[in-house]
Amino acid sequence: MKPIEPIFEDRWLWVINKPAGVVVNRAQSVKQATIQDWAENSHKLQVTSDKIFLQRGGVAHRLDKDTSGCLLIAKDPETLDRLLKLFKLRQIKKDYLALVHGQVKPAKGWWSWPINRGRGKKRREFRVTPQGKSAFSRYQVQERYRYQGESYSLLSVDLETGRTHQIRVHAAFAKHPVVADEIYGIAAVSQADRVWCGRHWLHAARISLTHPITGAALTVKAALPQDLEAALKRLQRQA
Repeated sequence: MKPIEPIFEDRWLWVINKPAGVVVNRAQSVKQATIQDWAENSHKLQVTSDKIFLQRGGVAHRLDKDTSGCLLIAKDPETLDRLLKLFKLRQIKKDYLALVHGQVKPAKGWWSWPINRGRGKKRREFRVTPQGKSAFSRYQVQERYRYQGESYSLLSVDLETGRTHQIRVHAAFAKHPVVADEIYGIAAVSQADRVWCGRHWLHAARISLTHPITGAALTVKAALPQDLEAALKRLQRQA
């Protein structure tokens, strides 16, 4: 497994900067070491018989395998329970950076299309559908770029909900797929992206919450990984 970087730690929880390429939770289909394994092997988790805590290894939420950035992990069942309640109440703020195709306009706005799981062979994928669950993504353009005749927008995205693949699904439906997204992007385009960006360009840059035990305001930022930084440096910034 790639090295795990805790960027915040106290008696009750970690925030780690999850590396891309690492799966968060164990599953029968996962053959590699996971973040859950790392947490359990740290010897800092409370010994307990709590089923939910054991099932999750203290992990309070998920990030896609190839998404990097802030991930919350509780060290004991009480902290996990309080974090899960904060997520349910939408009182944990997650801010992402996403590099997408095209010139996103307006420069600031909402994507509010409902999202549901696909059917049949596409059950692992998600899509916008009227029958889906509510999903709200607030975005703002941070920079605009050009590269090899194509335009790109660097977005900050604040998730009001936490649906699986939410940013990737919303961006693709808006005709601005995330760079190098091989699931929701156009196949030929995402394959061309992979020449200069080895994974989808999506990073959980910041997480903000009220600490579940102390009540103090907590904001943690995860530095942009070198691979995404290198991809961004290939682009020409536009005024």
